[in-house]
Amino acid sequence: MTPAERREKYLLNEFDRIFESLEYRLFEHLTAADHIVAKIISEASTAGVGLSTSQKVVRAKIEDMIDQIAEKRELESPTRGRKELK
Repeated sequence: MTPAERREKYLLNEFDRIFESLEYRLFEHLTAADHIVAKIISEASTAGVGLSTSQKVVRAKIEDMIDQIAEKRELESPTRGRKELK
């Protein structure tokens, strides 16, 4: 294993350790968000909106919200810019 590969393995292990320390909190928040999304889709269904349409619109709106949240964070702390996630 090269020094670069060892370093990459070390950094991935560090990332896993950091992620795992906050994973439960993130899971709880995502579970709560899932309940809200299910309510939105249920109410849209009652109004006659198809499941496929609801899922597409919700996904697009959530992606937009995530971008807005990241942009707000960047403005509040410009030294902590984000990297492109795609």
